[in-house]
Formats: sequence, C-alpha cells, structure tokens
Amino acid sequence: MRKNKKNITEYIINNTKEYIKNHKLDLNKKNIGIGYSAGVDSSVLFYVMNKIKKEYNFNIFLMHVNYNLRGEDAIKDRELAKKQAKNNDTKIFVKEIDNTTYGEGINLQLKAREDRYIFYKEIRKKEKLDYILLAHHKDDLLETIIYKMCRGAGSSISISMKEKFKHILRPLIYSYKNEIIQFAEENNVEYRNDITNSKNLYRRNKIRNQIVPVMTEINSNAKDNIINFTNKVYDETKYLRKKISICYKNVIENKSTLKIDLIKKYNKTIQNKVLIKFLIKNNIEATAKRIIEIKKIINSDKPNISSTFDNKLIIKEYSILKITEKNNEKNISDIIIENDGNYSFNKILITAKIIEIKKEIIDLKDKNKIYINSEYPINIRKRKDGDFLISHPDGTKKSIRKILINSKVPIKMRDDIPIVEKNNEIIAVFMNDFSDNKINNNYTVKSETEKCICLDFQILHK
Repeated sequence: MRKNKKNITEYIINNTKEYIKNHKLDLNKKNIGIGYSAGVDSSVLFYVMNKIKKEYNFNIFLMHVNYNLRGEDAIKDRELAKKQAKNNDTKIFVKEIDNTTYGEGINLQLKAREDRYIFYKEIRKKEKLDYILLAHHKDDLLETIIYKMCRGAGSSISISMKEKFKHILRPLIYSYKNEIIQFAEENNVEYRNDITNSKNLYRRNKIRNQIVPVMTEINSNAKDNIINFTNKVYDETKYLRKKISICYKNVIENKSTLKIDLIKKYNKTIQNKVLIKFLIKNNIEATAKRIIEIKKIINSDKPNISSTFDNKLIIKEYSILKITEKNNEKNISDIIIENDGNYSFNKILITAKIIEIKKEIIDLKDKNKIYINSEYPINIRKRKDGDFLISHPDGTKKSIRKILINSKVPIKMRDDIPIVEKNNEIIAVFMNDFSDNKINNNYTVKSETEKCICLDFQILHK
C-alpha cells in the first residue's frame, strides 16, 4: 500500500532513528562520512542525515568515486555530488579512477568495490571519521541472500550484509528500494539514475530484475518472508555456531593456517562449518563447491597440492592447509659471486668469504653456513627442471626435486631455495632449516684443503 507524503517521510526518518537506537550509536560531535554515488539511495541517505543532523549533533563529509567508465553520465554524477555538497555546506572528497585499471579479465564490480573501500579508508584516516555510512537497503540485503543461496552458502547468509560492522553503518537497511524512491520523489531529492542497473549485465541485476519480481508475484510478502526465514535459521543455529567456534580455535594455527590432522577428527558437518569460517576469516567467499574442493585437497594423498579462490592460493603443505596471496611468478635473478662480500638472493643475505682452514674454526654442522672446496666465481640461482647433485658422501647422483620433497620443503617455497653452481654443475644447496645443507661430493672440505669458500646465509624475512 502506498504511503502518503507525511507517512513515507516519517517512516524513513523513523527507521533511521530506530537504527541509531538499536545500535546504541552516540553521534554527538562525531564525524561521519557518507559514500555518495549520486544515485537515489545515497542521495536519500544524505538528505535524511542532514534532516537529523542538528538533533544528533554530528558533522557530515561526502565521498564520491568517479570510475570514468560511463562517459558523460559519470561526469554528471560527479557534478551532482559537488552541487549537493555545496548546497548543504558539506566538505566533499572526490576520487578519480584511471579506467585503464579495469582491463580484460578483471571482475569489474569487485575491483570497483575494492577501489571504493580503499578510498573510504584513506579519507577516514585523513579526516578522523568515526563512522562511514553506506546506502545499502533491504532489497540489497535480499539480493545478497538470494545470490549467496544460489552459490551454496550456509545458515549465516542473513548476516552477509551486516547492519553495522565496526565503523561501517547502513542506516537505510530497514527500508526497501521502492520506499526510498517514493521518499525522494515526495521530498524533491535530486538524484541520477544509473541506466546499467536496468540491464542484466551482472548477476545481481538478474536477481533484481528477473527473479525477485517472479517471487513477489507468487507471494506479495516474499521479500520479507525470505529475509525473516534466514534470520530465523541463523538464530536457531546459535548452539551449533558456539561449538564450531571451539572446534575452529582447536584446528587453527593462525588466521591463515589450519591443522589438517585435527580437522579430520571432526564429523562432516563440523568440518564444513569450520572450513566456511576459515575462508570467511581470510576474505574468501565460501561456497558449497569450494568446500568440496578444499576437502578433496585435505584428503588427497599428495603432500603438496593447491587451488586458487578469489585471487588467493589454498595450499596443502603436508600436515597444514594455508592461505596466501596469489602473486605473479617470482622473478628471482641469478647472482654471480666473484669476490668476498655481501649478496642478496630472494630475501636472503649471503656473505661470501674465502677462508684459510688453519686460521678459522669451522663448524660443518652449522645450518646457516656452507663450506665449499672451490674458488670464485660461483653463482646462486633457483632450481630448474632436471637439476641433480653428486651427493656426499656416497657420490651418487640425486635429483634436486626428490631432495626437496624428501626434506618436506613446501611446494611454494622450493623456488626460494638457493642453488649454488659452478661451471654448470650444482655444488651445494642451502636447505633453510628443512634439513642439513647438501654439498657436492667433489666440493667437500677435506683434510688437505687449505682454503675454501664460506657462504653464510641470513634469512631477512621468514
């Protein structure tokens, strides 16, 4: 039923005040930043916060991002943002994004969101903002719930878009989009329409424009019913979440590392829930398909195996599962050592020195040092396919790959291991505490050796 002018205005403003009350927000003399796109949602949010500004005694700052992706429309959005700030005597910050950063293969919505939040963080620090307000509403929450259900999310989807998360506030979360539009029209709130919202270019647009209308045809209360149902499921699984929290603490070594042998002790349900929490804690979307894939990795007989989720690596390294940022292939340059001195190789400081055996105390068990019966030059490089070493003391030919596997060097660290070479022959391998250093049988220090090269390895960053 359509509300009259008085009711819709009071309804939205009272919803906002109820939000402030429910979250016990003390806004007195606080600085709040509003993410302003120039669309109807953020325009209404700005209008409402200005309406209650004197009552709650806070300061407002506007933050606008121009992605330079929509030509003249984007320019008009920016100009409206500046106009609204000027008309309301509000300080505004505008971020111009180079649209060439949104290249082929980039998830446009995800990248834009990342850029936006980085900008908000910068302004929050610069202006000492107490809160950042976003104009998400009840339809945004509904779309997120449906999207995550389609992706196989669990019982916690009702909090996928939290009303309040640390300093992030969503004061319009109690109101639906049609109510916000009606408020804007009846209060002459100026805003701009983003025509891409009506096009089904993105999954969320398809949910908004195709799925939700069909659901409300079936039942006019479908939107409320879905949100209420997911809230009910979340409440009813409270006991299970407490148990999961305990199990999670038992299996976690740190935020990004999980102990495989311990998680295997729990039943299927607990395993799934712990893995979901593990992914979420590392900012990775947790879907049913991904949980299945991770469990395959955990239960695999292979000691080293990995997969990629959201530009992050999920890596099994023997008895642990860890998450790391996915970086481009490391460009580790070879170094040539021709004289005594300090050299850097992939965050390892190598001190090379020719020593006289009789004048020095040599500890062949020191894992930070390698003594080589040779003269300069030598070079340090990363491993290559087919590398082998004439091992000491038996003189047998051993594959570098097998040496690293047998020493349980994690697969992602194997390229970090320094290989010492002379005349295209591997003469030593620095094992970085995984096992004793390896030396070519033909280059070991013998009783008759007078001088040798001492390589002292110091890890700069572990």
